[in-house]
Amino acid sequence: FNASVVLSIMDALTERGWQISEEHIRTGMRTVTWPGRFDIVSREPLFIIDGGHNPQCIEALVKNIRDYLVGRRVIALVGVRLVGITPLIVISGSMEPTIPTGSILYILPVDDPNELEVDTTITFRLAGASVEAPDKVGKGGGVEYATHRIIEVHKDPNDPSKVYYRTQGDANDTADGLLPADRVVGKYLFHLPVLGFLAMYIQNPPGVYVPVA
Repeated sequence: FNASVVLSIMDALTERGWQISEEHIRTGMRTVTWPGRFDIVSREPLFIIDGGHNPQCIEALVKNIRDYLVGRRVIALVGVRLVGITPLIVISGSMEPTIPTGSILYILPVDDPNELEVDTTITFRLAGASVEAPDKVGKGGGVEYATHRIIEVHKDPNDPSKVYYRTQGDANDTADGLLPADRVVGKYLFHLPVLGFLAMYIQNPPGVYVPVA
């Protein structure tokens, strides 16, 4: 998107009489740097920083990690409250091994919950759940949300505008009941293993600590 804006500006300047050749543009695009965006600040050890601040930037970051760091162990240090992205703590293993218990899961809102496809992993409200924003997904402990994969899409034969999804956890042997599209909260973007355990520990420390002399 940013590159297309630059090219549009170059076209506009050229029309106004600026002497900008195709070679100038190619050289600029080839040599441009963008500090803070998948920016390698150290190679031994490899350390990359990225200042992505919206869902599109995070999707690009995840793609870069998958494309360029194949087979490498990645440790993510995250300090974010991403605009438009909801973080959730995973407290059950229904999506193991894809999404391990204890992860922090990040979901994106969907533009149209009626247009989701098979194999999309979604977070949804369980029957009778409140409409407040979730902070945990799983079963038990008062948690009212789940994150499972869509395995079937059904349209109401009497009203095609009504869509239902059948979902199933990757680790589950049986599928869930039909889910109305209006209970979909968002779709899976990425997760960070273990950090959910740390967040729960900080929020609910076990026991009371007292100094002992």
